[in-house]
Amino acid sequence: MTGTSGPSTTRTTARSAAATASGIARDVVRRGQSRLDRRLFPTLVAGHAPTARLALTYDDGPTPDLTDVVAETLAAHGHRATFFVLVPQAEAHPYLVRRLLDLGHEVGLHGVVHERLPGQPWSAVHRQLRDGRDRLAAIGARPTLFRPPYGAQNRRTYLLTRAAGLRPVAWNADVRDYQEPGPDAMREQLAVSLRPGAVVLLHDGAGERPGSELTADQRGRRLSILDRTMVLLAERALTSVPVSELSTAGALRGAWLSA
Repeated sequence: MTGTSGPSTTRTTARSAAATASGIARDVVRRGQSRLDRRLFPTLVAGHAPTARLALTYDDGPTPDLTDVVAETLAAHGHRATFFVLVPQAEAHPYLVRRLLDLGHEVGLHGVVHERLPGQPWSAVHRQLRDGRDRLAAIGARPTLFRPPYGAQNRRTYLLTRAAGLRPVAWNADVRDYQEPGPDAMREQLAVSLRPGAVVLLHDGAGERPGSELTADQRGRRLSILDRTMVLLAERALTSVPVSELSTAGALRGAWLSA
């Protein structure tokens, strides 16, 4: 006979329906968790787009002969940025931290060491955040913002960040200068990144090798990015402001969580 279904077909249909229902349920739970995470663990990732402002942010410095050039070039063009500094670098070059502040830039904490915080003991994360905050304060900076190394953050480190009196900051535009792509790829990525409301990730240090010196080629590429940034901001009538000022215009926050 044709057109009939036996027990095997019925069981297959039932399993398929159950799998579909399970998938829908998992999706509903994920969406619900995402909404809950955004409310409980909000991390600044961008400002509202209908503005002529964005926030340039620099990680891993300060670095002699680069951070000062970046800071002064920005200021000369009417821009201010946020520099997320590594504490050993800041303590080795406190005059650079003071120069950043004198020029109207913002100084945030990037860490005592450039290591992922998720997976570390509570006590270690707690100690690093408070130690970093206090050591920067001792050289004249009083950070209120924190950018986790590698952008790595989970619910626990978020809560410890807030307990230290710091607000976590991520980004929504990445120039990828740490990958040091070819000039064409770099210009293309920069052009995509510089847009209204963006929080742009850039670097004025050696990344996971704090204390090491940038090569001449690396420094040259970073300065080339800086020059092109000034041109694009002028062409697009955009102004860079510190993250804290961008956020006052209405920040967009997401649940920036990793494992």
